[in-house]
Amino acid sequence: MAHCLVFDETGWLLAAELREGDKGEAPSGTAIIKKLVERLKAAWPHVKIGLRLDAGFPCPGLFNWCEKNGIDYVVGIAGNFAITSQAADYLREAKRQFVRRHGEPEFIGTRGKRKKQKIHARIRRMPKDRRKEAEEAWRKRRVRLYGELLYQSRTWQEYCPHARVELCIKELKNSLALRLSCSEFNANAFRLFLHALAYQLLYHLRQFLPPRFRKLSLESVRKLFLTVAARVTCSARRVYWALSDTYAYTKDFMRLCKRLARAG
Repeated sequence: MAHCLVFDETGWLLAAELREGDKGEAPSGTAIIKKLVERLKAAWPHVKIGLRLDAGFPCPGLFNWCEKNGIDYVVGIAGNFAITSQAADYLREAKRQFVRRHGEPEFIGTRGKRKKQKIHARIRRMPKDRRKEAEEAWRKRRVRLYGELLYQSRTWQEYCPHARVELCIKELKNSLALRLSCSEFNANAFRLFLHALAYQLLYHLRQFLPPRFRKLSLESVRKLFLTVAARVTCSARRVYWALSDTYAYTKDFMRLCKRLARAG
């Protein structure tokens, strides 16, 4: 069994559905996307909608539906012989431009790999005040091809934010310890529903944190502000709880509690 997940570009989970392992993502994913787009268009009729899909969604029916409804889409398709043969001219042109601008590639093959390791080791041995500048120059040297030849493509720029969604999928699976180990399909589907709800609550909780904490992972949010040791005492009229003296985020924790109380 596997699951179909749909996020927006900020990481908000829009849909989560469990599918059988012997079926592809396209049938269930297409139905979910159609429902989401219909609801979005009903709420915002004039908003332009775009989709970023990974390699599990290539489906002619979905592409035809997107084109018919005026929806832009970018799909990351795994390489194959047909794509490689059609892209051969573009790859040759990219290589010619690279050699003309920067010379022959230096870090390919066995010798290039050894040279790269030697340069990297020399940078690590540098003093701290010089290491940062050397690492930045090394990084620019290695990614120059992508920065000058690939990032100019509008399609590349549109698909790159998909990496944010991959991080959200990783947080949902790892931070919340997503386990679908039951023998029954309905039980696993209910587990996925509970984990998706927990993800939404943690994501929403992170929006109430001070700005310096809003880039934390959900796992860090859970460790810093949920799994907090406290002593609880009850009286006839009130419940008192006291945080540990060693807890480093007491003020931020109290601000979070007040913001949640004001939000109702």
